[in-house]
Amino acid sequence: MSLARVRTIVSTNWLKEQISTRTKPSRQLRILDTAFSFDRDVDSYKDGYQRGHIPQSLHFNIFQCTQSTPEISVNLPDLNCFTEYVRDLGIWPDTHVVTYHHDLPLSAFRTWWMFRLFGHRNISVLDGGITKWQKDGYEITTDEPIIERSDFVAKMDKSLLRNYEDVIRNYKTKEEQIVEARVKDHPTRIDVFDAAGVDVAKPMFVTCLRGMTACGTAAAARILGKDDVPIYYVHV
Repeated sequence: MSLARVRTIVSTNWLKEQISTRTKPSRQLRILDTAFSFDRDVDSYKDGYQRGHIPQSLHFNIFQCTQSTPEISVNLPDLNCFTEYVRDLGIWPDTHVVTYHHDLPLSAFRTWWMFRLFGHRNISVLDGGITKWQKDGYEITTDEPIIERSDFVAKMDKSLLRNYEDVIRNYKTKEEQIVEARVKDHPTRIDVFDAAGVDVAKPMFVTCLRGMTACGTAAAARILGKDDVPIYYVHV
């Protein structure tokens, strides 16, 4: 299962093969169900994950360890709290994490980007999420796996972030292209760069409203060979 360059997107067939080789979750693979609602009062664990999820998956709450502000409704998690949360999910430094969504893919790509931000780059997104998983004829379950706690330590990679000062500086230097990710179509459509006149070979960073759609755009850039595309956060 080890990949020299971890694929940004993995197929339902590939994931099914990985699950079929074991009867319970292992250290090598952790599947994260990112059922999500922008409304913090909605219990995405109860209303999403518990109603049915891919076998051996655990629920990942994007709001865990965060505090919303007037400027940022989906904020970055506290570093120490995130470390403890990921340890509880049994994710080790060598664990291949696969995220998937229920409705919009924003939550899966946000999770993908957050793990990379906090130093875990061995992560992929499931193509089509749970909808495609079921459409392809694979079962879901309500069973919740028991996993061993890990020794994960989060380390923020600030090269994947741009703040207000960076933006002001860039207006003067023009060193990086600023990509506005608020588009109507799927955020990982790779032709969005051509349509916007963005040269993927040149430096860029991405911005959006909540720091969600931008993560999908960063993933699309990686598919095209641009590994590390920063995302704008007003306070870093």
